[in-house]
Parts: sequence; C-alpha cells; structure tokens
Amino acid sequence: MKEVKELFADANEKECSVLGEGYLYKFLTDDVLYRGFCVMTDRRLYFKGKYFQKVGRKFRPDKGEYTIDLKDVTSSGFTTARFGIVFFLEILFVIVMTVLTALFLRFVEVVDHFYFGDETIIESCLVLMALGLIAVPFYYYLKPFKAFVIEYAGGGIAFLVPDYFEEDARMFQKALHRAKDLGALAKDSGALAKDSGALAKDSQAAAKDSQVPVEGIAASGVCRESVGPDGLSLAQSAE
Repeated sequence: MKEVKELFADANEKECSVLGEGYLYKFLTDDVLYRGFCVMTDRRLYFKGKYFQKVGRKFRPDKGEYTIDLKDVTSSGFTTARFGIVFFLEILFVIVMTVLTALFLRFVEVVDHFYFGDETIIESCLVLMALGLIAVPFYYYLKPFKAFVIEYAGGGIAFLVPDYFEEDARMFQKALHRAKDLGALAKDSGALAKDSGALAKDSQAAAKDSQVPVEGIAASGVCRESVGPDGLSLAQSAE
C-alpha cells in the first residue's frame, strides 16, 4: 500500500484534509484511479485524477496531476456548470429511445389485444419524441451540475459535486481557509519578529553612539572654538 506522503513535494508536510477520500484510498491500496481527489497539506494542494480546468468562464475537463501552493490560492466556492456534450447526449438519448420503442411496437404488434399498425406506431413515436425534445432543454437549464471551485493566481480548478458529496466539499473549504489563515498568521508573526529585531539593533546602535567620550570629540576638532588675536591679548592681560 502506498503512503499519502509519497504525493508530497516535501516529506515534512502535514496532511490537513482530503476531498475524495474514497478515491484516494482506492488509489493507495490498488493503484486504481476512478475519478479524482485533492489532498491539502499545511503548505500545498495536490490534485490527481480527473478534474475541470477553468478557462475564462468555462470549465474544460482534464486529467493528470496538479500542485498549488496555499499562498497562491485566492478564493474558493461553489458554482454551477453546464456542458454542451451533456445536452447533445440527452438529445441523442431521446432519439435512440424513440427508435427502440418503434422497433419494439413493430415487433410485438399486439399488446393486451391492442393492435399497433404502422400508422399508430409512427404517431405514438412522434409524440414521444416531441415530449422528450421539449423536456431536454428544460432539464438541461434547470438542473445544472454543481461544482466546487478553487481559484488561484492564474486560473482555477474544479470538481463536480453530487448532492451526497457537497457536505464533504464544504468541510474541505473550511479547512482550506483555516490553513491559509494560519499561514498568514505565521507570516505576520515572522515579519513582526524581524521588525522587532531590527528595532532592537537600532536601539543598541543608538546606545553605543551616546557613549562616545568627550575627549574623542574634542580631539577630532568637531566642537573646537577658534581663538583670534583679540582673544589672545585678553588672555595675556589676564595673566
């Protein structure tokens, strides 16, 4: 069985939270990756498997490995997404089911003493197809996919979130922002310690300057007064 730490860039990183824990466990035990998972440490986010890459306002399916530093994460949240391929597949499904229904009725011809002639079969299938083609757009727009998005400097990455998976995604989001808060707090503490050290160094330098002997100052001639001829005569008279 593999260990989670094998995914990390640094073995000293600490695991904080996992999104898609079942897929991660399957990958570690059987080396099988069905969909995708995300592991968060105290320093980075690690994605592996299937996910969606945000390109502009759209999401493009992708597969592979991705690593993001926590400090580069700008935001996270939930959004809805629609995929044109899904709409196409739904239309295709309606057409295929209509054709299969027509073939079935043509094959049995009689159901409960009700005879299906060619005209009846065509009319029934046309009504069925019309209802299906009307229902597909409504379902497509009223039932979009829900996605959990993590945005970072330069783009975003997303996971589809079924209803049973939403609570796990929300817990992961809370853990993500707690980790970012701790990282920011540690950074501020380090900056404060650095500033305090610089202030202490400046205080020591000021104290050292205040202890310069007077003799040294006089010898350097910085504060020496100049004596003119009148001053010299006055001094001799006083003697």
